[in-house]
Amino acid sequence: MDLNDVLDVDDFAATTVAHLVERISRSAGESQLVYRESELDELWRLLDVEIRNANAADVAALAKLRDAVIAAHDLVGVDAAPAAAAQCLRAGLDAWEKSGNA
Repeated sequence: MDLNDVLDVDDFAATTVAHLVERISRSAGESQLVYRESELDELWRLLDVEIRNANAADVAALAKLRDAVIAAHDLVGVDAAPAAAAQCLRAGLDAWEKSGNA
């Protein structure tokens, strides 16, 4: 998908998050960064809903991934630092996968 389009984010599967990492790392320019923020917003929303409905055992791992999404969002939007945002989101994904929840 073109970086000048917004990706529909309908889950927080590892493949989806990895795809967002790749899109963020390739993005440049204000409009592309705004689109990446939008994608991260949707990912955050999905995780937030899941956290509200999750059992206690899963909440901590979900919250760590959500925290990485929030940090990546700020790096993209506030700091215009897509490389750092991609790295942050990748670290969150790696932790999510290591928790056995991905």
